[in-house]
Amino acid sequence: MCAHRKMLMLSKIREINIIMLVLGCFDIYRPLPDEFIRYARTDTHYLLYIYDCMKNDLLHRVGGRKNLVMSVFSASTLLCAKV
Repeated sequence: MCAHRKMLMLSKIREINIIMLVLGCFDIYRPLPDEFIRYARTDTHYLLYIYDCMKNDLLHRVGGRKNLVMSVFSASTLLCAKV
């Protein structure tokens, strides 16, 4: 699966999480099973680690030029905005 499709898939998951959060604010909250809560905690923890690894790898590949890294971040933001 290409990176673009993965980003779109992950953004759909994010939308579901936001909808669940909003529903919780309107007292339509349904408790999640412990298994789901453990999965969410683990998933979030690893996403932060993966972000750091990818950012450091990108910095290494572009010779530490932060302007190029910011360009990639901007392109990623635009991609996510399309969803």
